[in-house]
Amino acid sequence: MGGGPTGVEFAAELHDLIHDDLLNLYPHLHNDVKITVVQSGDHILNTYDERISKYAEQKFTREGIDVKMGCRVLGVQEGDIAFKVKSTSQLVNLPYGMIVWSTGTNFFLSKEAFSKYLNLSHTERTHNHPTCSPLFSLSPSSPSFRI
Repeated sequence: MGGGPTGVEFAAELHDLIHDDLLNLYPHLHNDVKITVVQSGDHILNTYDERISKYAEQKFTREGIDVKMGCRVLGVQEGDIAFKVKSTSQLVNLPYGMIVWSTGTNFFLSKEAFSKYLNLSHTERTHNHPTCSPLFSLSPSSPSFRI
């Protein structure tokens, strides 16, 4: 989620990890892996020079990373993301296995508010792994993960 620098960098690095390493070990998963970037604006990296934005979009297309531009996320349910395509008002449900939420730094949501937005139960939003931080990492300088 998010076509800014953090979301684009994460998508590119995840693609490299999957295609350069993991699929060599687990080739049977080739058809099960898809990376999609959902961007509310008309371009990814829209705060950069237009040439950089276009280059990144073309690179993602060549690499098989799907970019959904001009889409407003309406909500996240267990298993799918609901968004609206701004240009057509079409409602879309996109299935997911993992979401990386990196959609800006202009506001801060509490873990509880973010969990409510994502429609998560108390158990899901308070889950902690013994060696990891809470389920969500919310700060202006890091993306938020939900696995």
